[in-house]
Amino acid sequence: MNILRMALLSVALTLGTSFAPVAFAQQPGAQKSLYDRLGGVKGITVVVDDFINRLVANNELNKNPAIVMAKEFKKSLDKFKVPAAEQKELFDIVGTTKADIVVRK
Repeated sequence: MNILRMALLSVALTLGTSFAPVAFAQQPGAQKSLYDRLGGVKGITVVVDDFINRLVANNELNKNPAIVMAKEFKKSLDKFKVPAAEQKELFDIVGTTKADIVVRK
């Protein structure tokens, strides 16, 4: 389970930092990166830990893991009051990786 936790945290950190251009971050008054708006390492870790616990307790994962995981992740984001705009941005980023991680058998 620690491997899964580290993998998810790594993905979250990579997404948060890779979509925040350096020039954008240096502009005065510019909006913070998604990584910063999610609370950095601490904020992301809290949500990922909650999400992992939800997955471990969910017996329906074998039926349709992608849908169940998305719903459980949304519940974790809601639990920690992550604003809707940040949730949408995060799901949009994750959605761009769908072709790389979802494979039909």
